[in-house]
Amino acid sequence: MQRVWAGADLMCDGSAWLETRRQEFRSAVTHFASALLAYRLAMGDHWVARHEGGRDATATSEERYKRRAAVQDALYVLELSSDDDQLKKLARDAADAARNIREADTQHEMENRSNDVRNALEKVIAQARVVAPGRDRVKE
Repeated sequence: MQRVWAGADLMCDGSAWLETRRQEFRSAVTHFASALLAYRLAMGDHWVARHEGGRDATATSEERYKRRAAVQDALYVLELSSDDDQLKKLARDAADAARNIREADTQHEMENRSNDVRNALEKVIAQARVVAPGRDRVKE
């Protein structure tokens, strides 16, 4: 009888570990997505300040750097939480897409680049759903 209980404890421990791992992964993806969207907005604000004289360019530049640092932090956490190289590449590409907003010459181009970030993030999220820990055990 003792062995049955020991096995059940191991299964419970394994399930608890998997659930913790799943939640940490989900948190990493969510944190990255939130940080990337905030960075995208900061890049747009800075572009407008530089090209159209909106808000103070210095203030928007400081916000842009702060948001970029948050994206880098979130990217590292995401990369550490997954072994999937495709997910890591998509996340890096999404961060690069946000950084490229600054290179836009026109408002239309800036808006297109901003939309590229959202599209890149959707690819990150789709891949994260595929590779999420315990995905094969969860019915959707």
